[in-house]
Amino acid sequence: MRHHYQWIDRFDKVTLIFDGDETGREWAQRAAALLPPGKGYIGEIIGHKDARSALMAGDGRAIQSAFFNAEKFVPQGIFRVKDLIAEARRPVERGIPWCLPGLTKITFGRRYGELYTLGAGNSIGKTDLTTQCISYDALSLGIMTAVIYLEQPPVETLKRLAGKIAGRPFHIPVEDLPEDERYSQQELDEALDRLEASPNLIFAGNFESTAWDDVEKKIRYLVISEGVKIVYLDNMTALVDETNERASVEGIIKKMALLCQELNIIIMLLCHLATPDGKPHEEGGQVSLRHFKGSRAMGAFPHYAFGLERNTQHEVPEYRNYSILRCVKDRYTGRYNGATISLHYDVASGQLVERDLPDDYYGDREEGSGGHRRGDIPPWEPDVGGPLEL
Repeated sequence: MRHHYQWIDRFDKVTLIFDGDETGREWAQRAAALLPPGKGYIGEIIGHKDARSALMAGDGRAIQSAFFNAEKFVPQGIFRVKDLIAEARRPVERGIPWCLPGLTKITFGRRYGELYTLGAGNSIGKTDLTTQCISYDALSLGIMTAVIYLEQPPVETLKRLAGKIAGRPFHIPVEDLPEDERYSQQELDEALDRLEASPNLIFAGNFESTAWDDVEKKIRYLVISEGVKIVYLDNMTALVDETNERASVEGIIKKMALLCQELNIIIMLLCHLATPDGKPHEEGGQVSLRHFKGSRAMGAFPHYAFGLERNTQHEVPEYRNYSILRCVKDRYTGRYNGATISLHYDVASGQLVERDLPDDYYGDREEGSGGHRRGDIPPWEPDVGGPLEL
């Protein structure tokens, strides 16, 4: 067609009539996209597979109708106000809640078709937080949820999930636990039975393949065949080609965001962070968007990016159970960039709950703490939350 473009351009209207099946419609769209803009029209012969079938049946009028009733080709993604106004008139509704009320408040809930990322240093607690989210989504909300942890065996993930709903650390040998944290086989069995009874939880991935193409195929299968609506993927580093990290991250994160839109699902992607210039993340260093590996792409495609901060070396042992969840990117409204939610790990319930940091958490330092302090909580900050009820 390229060699005859100027000749084709002489005509005011070029009508394409392909086969009336799915393949014919697809190729009619492709061919029309190559024609001079505004001149392509697509017709379809009603009641027959193609023009030959219509002629063989003596139905020449069907071919004439296909020509005169052909519709002007418009590339996908182009709309007039009349195409959108009915949906635009609908009131905006809050999205799907998170397991943390404060997080629901600053994001207005989660929306299908969106990609969320969570970054943290090593052993800060991002897997524990998402495990709590998974339990909430599958059991409390009843949403079909897939868990793809590329660096953790599915059995361990299952035990951690059971621990979340029972408030017991089932993934730790019972004899190595303090007396008040020990659990019985009956407690483990009851929690596992409850998870088995739920139809809303499915696992995929166990070190067997960390190539994005393979993971994407799994997600497509889970969505189409199993009805999955929310995917938790841990973690980005496992997917990246280390020989060309930047290009690999940019390619994967773009495809992941587009996949969310195409399949109308939510993906929560866990990410490792680059080493910061100042205080290490493992000592409570503040998370910034630039700490995400491939930060340029991470800033462009996810709808929200969160950072989890915790001082695992705090001089007061109990204060090591406090962490800060920081919104480092708010694409939806922009008004909650930098918003923080302080969390406390409640050993008795095994849950992360929203709770203000202790007054002396940062000692005598008033400036440069790089974190959340009592007394300077903005008006939109959440109230103190209680243990998650599942």
